[in-house]
Formats: sequence, C-alpha cells, structure tokens
Amino acid sequence: MDQDLQRLTDELRNEKCPQRVIDEVRRRIARRPRPHSLGVFKIASVTAVLALVCSLAVWHRPARGPTAHALKQAARTKPQSAQVARETEDALGYIGVILLDAGTHTRDILLNQAVPPLRNSLTTAKNKLLNHIEP
Repeated sequence: MDQDLQRLTDELRNEKCPQRVIDEVRRRIARRPRPHSLGVFKIASVTAVLALVCSLAVWHRPARGPTAHALKQAARTKPQSAQVARETEDALGYIGVILLDAGTHTRDILLNQAVPPLRNSLTTAKNKLLNHIEP
C-alpha cells in the first residue's frame, strides 16, 4: 500500500493543468469587470474628511477653563456642532454600507468561484485514491 500511495502522490505532483484550461481562465479573468477604484477613492476621501473634522475639533478646543469669549463662541457654534455630528454620522454610515457591500461581494466570489473548483479537485483526488487502492 505504501508503494501505491507513493506512486499516486508522485503522479499528483507531476500533474499539470492543460493549456486550454489556463487559456479559458485567462479569458474569463479578462472578461470579468474590474473592481471600481472609485469606491476606494470614496473611502479615502471620507476618511480624510473625518480626519480633518477631528483635527479641527481638537484645534478649536480651549486649552484652559472656559472664558467669557469661549462661552459666547460655544453658544454660537452649537448648531454647527450638531451639523458636524450629523455629517459625521452620515459619513460613518456610508463607510459601513461600503464595507458591507464589499464583504458580500467577496463572499459571493469565494462561494461561487473558489469553492466549487476546490471541492471538485478534492473529490477527484479522493476518487483516485479510493479507486487506486481497491483491488
């Protein structure tokens, strides 16, 4: 049995994919639409805007206790702060939607394109082993 198993493993190591299969895969890859780099640009721009908003918030924060001028300015900027909070919430929600879409797309690609060939190759290897070992 050890010799049969050794011979089978040598055969499996020497097996190569036929050129027609490689050509078909290259043709399918060329036909597949490219992922939109616009999504990456959107994520980068939203992140940059969030970083800018956070840095502005830290920069405008008073260094010491509140002064009369600071209290007047704070009373004047409360509506702006609420608007910034709403925009930040919208931006984070948008980033979440993009990440959920990317996760769904990746899951679909893995389930539909990667798993079936892997399952078929494992089934083929199992069948070769079982058929080769039986008398």
